Formats: sequence, structure tokens, C-alpha cells
Amino acid sequence: MLDELDYSYNDVDSLVHRLNSSFKFIGLFIYVLICLLKFNNILFIVNTLLVFILILLSNIKYIRYLKVIWNLKYIIIIYYFVTLNALGMDLSSINILLFKILFFIMYIKVIIFTTPKENIGRGLGRIFNVFNFLGISIKIIELFFINLFDYRYLLVANNNQYINSLEHRGIDYSHNNIIEKTKISLLGVKSINDKSIKDIKNKKEIIKDRLYNDKVKRLYKYRNRFNIFDIIYMIINIAMIIYYVLVVR
Repeated sequence: MLDELDYSYNDVDSLVHRLNSSFKFIGLFIYVLICLLKFNNILFIVNTLLVFILILLSNIKYIRYLKVIWNLKYIIIIYYFVTLNALGMDLSSINILLFKILFFIMYIKVIIFTTPKENIGRGLGRIFNVFNFLGISIKIIELFFINLFDYRYLLVANNNQYINSLEHRGIDYSHNNIIEKTKISLLGVKSINDKSIKDIKNKKEIIKDRLYNDKVKRLYKYRNRFNIFDIIYMIINIAMIIYYVLVVR
């Protein structure tokens, strides 16, 4: 079964929770940009340190982040085998690249754990609206991303429900080998997808009403107001870009 905790928002209070969702994604973009630019020790340390600080300030149990890395253990082993043997890379470059990838995954997890699905959708919607040359309504763009993240959550829940139904029929999923698990999962893809799409259709109007009906939305708490933490967060990210332009390049 898929662990719903890996895909769920943790409703606690922290500095990271208060950050504007759009700025979190802009920060992620800047992180990736700096990783792709010419390598520099100072930028590398500051970039990864920023992600580490976000993890510390997120008020999320560290075990959830460690579990993410633990789930990637086999991929990391294959990565070292391929890069050392097939590609012949030196160990220093291999470790730096691995750190960049792992901290990128951690960054995404920070966003998932500290941002409600609605705010993730609205944050991405606002960013994409900057390039909205067709004049599509911002509500349509935001709802598209919100439904996308809701679909992902429903997919996980329906997948787990499907596996539970198998166990009731005497099929022990958890003790099967990886080939059998893959076979069972593929057989259920269509039914899981169909149920998830049906659930999304049922939720669409409820989500729309909650987000855009003035009488309803006052009952819900959204952490997407612009505040001092957003300014500090963006100054750090922009400072790294300026440093690259003036010093590294």
C-alpha cells in the first residue's frame, strides 16, 4: 500500500507554513536553476543549507523526511553503481549530484507537508497566470491545479482501498515479491483511475464554492497572505542569483 503520510499536508504552525505558496515554488525554481548553473562551492552550500533550514523550521517530524530518503535506498545504490562503473564519474561529482537531487526531493516534500492542497493549486495557478496570454480565467487555472493535487491524493486513497479489497478476497499483497506486486497494481490501474476521476467530479463544485464563495471561504483558514517571512525568503533566493551573476559568472 502507498503511505498517505508521504502525500499529506501537516496542519501545524511554523514559519514555513506561513510562507506564500507561490514564493515556495519560485524558491524551488531558483534552487533548480542554481543547481544547473556553473558549480560554485559557496552557492552549493547556501542552496542546500536553505533547504535544510526549511526542513528544520517546518515543524514536521524529521522521521518523515528521513523516510523519504530511506524509500530511495535501492535507487541510490543503482545510481552509485551506474555512475561509478558505467559513466566513470569521480566520487566527488557523484556525491554532489546526489546531494542536489536529494535536496530537490526534500524541497518538494517541504512544500507538500507545509502547504494545503488548495494553496498549492492556487500558488501554481498564480505563477502560470503570469504567462496566461490566452486570457483564461485565473479561477479556472487555480482549480485545474487544485484538482490535479486532489486527484493525486484520491489516487493514493483508492489504491489503498483496492489493495484492502484484495486482502479481503484472500490475496496477500504485502508478502508478494515485486513482480507480483507490479502485476496486481497494473490490473487495478483502470478501476482506481476511474473511481478517482469520479470522486474528483463530485468534489469540484464543493472546492469551487469553498474557495470563491465569500460567505463560505471566511470559515476556512488559508496561509497565503504576504508577510515578512516571504520578503526574507525571497531576498535570500534573489541574493544567490545576484551572487552568481556578479561573482561566479
